[in-house]
This record gives sequence, structure tokens and C-alpha cells, in this order.
Amino acid sequence: MTGPPHLAEALLCEAEWPTDPDQYRSDMRELRDAHPFGTGAGTAGPGVCLYSESQPTEPLVELTREWETPALVIAGEFDASTHYAGGVAMAQRLDSPLVTVVDDGAHIYYNPQFLGDEEDVRHPCVADAVESYLLDGRVPEDTACHDRPRPTAAADENPTP
Repeated sequence: MTGPPHLAEALLCEAEWPTDPDQYRSDMRELRDAHPFGTGAGTAGPGVCLYSESQPTEPLVELTREWETPALVIAGEFDASTHYAGGVAMAQRLDSPLVTVVDDGAHIYYNPQFLGDEEDVRHPCVADAVESYLLDGRVPEDTACHDRPRPTAAADENPTP
């Protein structure tokens, strides 16, 4: 999240967070053991919200869609920063289409800075869905994008009998 300094923390700390540091330690150990690679254990650690003395100034907003045009939700199967199940839940909650980036662990799937040359389009299927939505007003169906196939590994070529 970008923006003014501490904007992300201000938004994240609007909700109640566990106040027991031992709960965070337990969650981090569990994630570390279950997922030894990636950032999962680190993201389960206590953030600034644990130590914040500020209280929310107003109640949380109930997430509903009160507009006619559906949102466009993009979620990657293996995104460690925003888990895929959250994208599915968001699309269902907003009654909106979901663009699934299959077999990919990146986090940013559409960024106009990547769109300078044809070779720079990192996820062309996502770019097509986003641009037809934003520029032409076309709402896509749920879509599975297979833009970046997994490289073939030696084990794939020589399976053990």
C-alpha cells in the first residue's frame, strides 16, 4: 500500500487486533512449520496495531456493494501477501467477478508501469481483463489466467517410477 506515511497502519489498525504477544508467537511458529518458505510467518507477527493506544474514531464499515457496476477482484493462487481465499471471499461478498492468476505467487498483477512494451506485459490476461473493464466498461466473467507457466524442472521430465 502506498500513500502518505503510516496510511497502511492507520487503515489496518481500525479493527480490533489480538493484544497478547504470545498469540502472535504461536501463530508465527505454526506458519513457519507449515510454510517454511515465503513471508507467511513474518506477516503473522505483531504489527504496530498491537502497540497502538489509539482507538477507532468510528465503527468499521460493513462491506457491501451499493452500486450497480461490479468491482473487479484479482487474486493469485499463491500470493503470500493477500491470500487467495480472501480474494474469493471478496468477489463473493461484492457479487463481482474474480480474475484468478493461476499457479503464481506474485502480489501485483496489474501495474501500468509494466505496460510499456509488449515484452513488459507481465500478466497479459490480467491486463486484458483490467483494461477492458476500465477503458471499455466490459465486466468480465470469472476468469482463470495462466500467463506465466511454471518452468519445467528435471524432476518433471524424469519422474521416479
